[in-house]
Amino acid sequence: MNELEPVVWLIVFVISITAHEAAHAWAAYLGGDPTAYLGGQVSLNPLPHMRREPFGMVVIPLISTFTNGFPIGWASTPYDPRWEELHPRRAAWMAAAGPAANLALALAALVALRVGLEVGVFSLPAQLDATHLVVASTDSVAENTKFAQATTVTLPGRGGGPATVVEKKAADFPMLSDESKAVATAYGVLNPRGFTNRWTFYIDKAGKVAAIDKAVRPETSAEDMIAKLGELKVAMNHR
Repeated sequence: MNELEPVVWLIVFVISITAHEAAHAWAAYLGGDPTAYLGGQVSLNPLPHMRREPFGMVVIPLISTFTNGFPIGWASTPYDPRWEELHPRRAAWMAAAGPAANLALALAALVALRVGLEVGVFSLPAQLDATHLVVASTDSVAENTKFAQATTVTLPGRGGGPATVVEKKAADFPMLSDESKAVATAYGVLNPRGFTNRWTFYIDKAGKVAAIDKAVRPETSAEDMIAKLGELKVAMNHR
């Protein structure tokens, strides 16, 4: 797992749950119940929601993020039960507003990823799973670097393999599929969620692991590999 990944998940958690609760509060306000509005919950500022649920939005998410690498938590929006009884249909709209806000965020993110892929800001990763849909693109020289005298082993996670990437990028180095995760287990790269960590193994001609990079940065991975191969005194040819 990338060192910053848990922090990114925590930020996404705060944004998502804030939007969710704000949507509940806004829908209730539009439906005639000002309870959440008066409490400050009709806001995309997470602070009012944190003040209402400090354990669910601050304490537990922080603990779970730094112990498991992924935040869990909760929040809530106040409403008037009498208003719910008098206006059940409006209350139903209030209940649906939270999930609708999260769906809208998900769709917006997918559109942004799609546009980023089209304009070249992102590219498809060699490892495709629920946490790595795209990576930042490197320049054309780095993308087309040929790594001679070394084998790059790609250990894909759930939901995809390297075949599409090989065809798209015209890769001329071996890429291995590990659908059973036997190789990932042997190399110790499975994280607690069952996905593969993005590590780079440098294997010499004798089949021995010469080096392991556990802090791979997708945006500079090609340049980092070139530098490491230089340190290992591996001869390289560039197209």
